Amino acid sequence: MSTPAMSPEQNVGAPLALQHAEQHTAAYTAAARHFAALTKDPSVVDAKGRLTTAISQISMQPESVSVQTATIRGIVEGMQADPARAGFVNVLFTRRVLNAAETQITGHPESAVAIGQAVAAVLAMVPALVPVFLGGLGSITPWATPRVPRKLQGEAPLDTMVRRGYRRVDGGLEPEDSYSARALAYVRLLAGIVSSRPFVLAGAQPSPNPIGVEHGWVWLARMVNLSSSKTQFRPFKAGFDLIAGFLGIAGHALCSAYPERMRALMALLANDYIAAGLAVTKNVRPPGLSRLQLLVEEYQKAGSIPPVPATLFAT
Repeated sequence: MSTPAMSPEQNVGAPLALQHAEQHTAAYTAAARHFAALTKDPSVVDAKGRLTTAISQISMQPESVSVQTATIRGIVEGMQADPARAGFVNVLFTRRVLNAAETQITGHPESAVAIGQAVAAVLAMVPALVPVFLGGLGSITPWATPRVPRKLQGEAPLDTMVRRGYRRVDGGLEPEDSYSARALAYVRLLAGIVSSRPFVLAGAQPSPNPIGVEHGWVWLARMVNLSSSKTQFRPFKAGFDLIAGFLGIAGHALCSAYPERMRALMALLANDYIAAGLAVTKNVRPPGLSRLQLLVEEYQKAGSIPPVPATLFAT
């Protein structure tokens, strides 16, 4: 994973968001050194295999989430006493979760609820894991901050796009559809995490979500501002896809926690953001814009955004 710079001179984004992202990236980079040193160590092979299996087996069934979360927690907590092993397992957890987002959430968006529930529970029990996880997520997609890396002086356009999260393929860049689908999966993962609620695991009391709904509200407000018609850089297409995808997973939780704020935000989307997008895109309407417009219309009728089907662990 790359670790792009976060400074305002090199990125479009809220200053505080860039500052926090810088700190998280530093935590992830430091932990990744331990991962590189231990990844082939025989003493971690068993934990590596069990953690990978547990994360890959999280399903939408509550029992599955509970069982796999307990397994993951035991592995991650059990390696925290030693700094090197803690760095290794924290990076391993982060990378395996991000891989699950790419392979599972891309095809089944509702799985962000189950994976997000498990991730939030583990983060709540292992506080040292939080900045590492956020740093890994931010390193693989700038939209987690959210930020847009600027083109640096003398930088090749292809290198700029790589810093924006694109992958190199055969000397060029991956197709736009591939990039968009992966970015959307990561954002849906974030939405699943921020909207999850505590649940009880055997031998542990529920802990507050360290990346809870307040983090989701801040991300959403920053994303709307970043991709609005008033910013210098206007990533409308990405904005449509990511905001619609985020609201599809976390919208119900946000409406419940912040009804007045969400009422104002949805009015802004309806009266300004979507209208500006329609003017810019003209006759070629991106799918994300249509999804966002439909979601806003449904909100206006119902006064809320419906929860994802089979939402887990209501408490």
